[in-house]
Amino acid sequence: MTETVSPDLETIRATLTRVGRAVLKAVSFGDASTSADLGSWTSLRHVQLLAALEREFDIEFTPEEAPALTSFESLLAAICERLEPLSGSAGD
Repeated sequence: MTETVSPDLETIRATLTRVGRAVLKAVSFGDASTSADLGSWTSLRHVQLLAALEREFDIEFTPEEAPALTSFESLLAAICERLEPLSGSAGD
């Protein structure tokens, strides 16, 4: 069985930036980006962004939390929360 290694924060940020720019078709997507600031961040693209991030990081967002994931920072926090247990050594 192979061990899954969680990416570091800078790798997560870079991947989130890359995926966000591609899905939202935004020139700039980073720490200060929110759905209110990006006209291209429509409800359809929001769903597409979440799906792309789920595929990229092999994680799942719940339907209940999806509406609140409307900023780079909230997405980053949600991704890190899901990947954090992978990098710990609890219960080996």
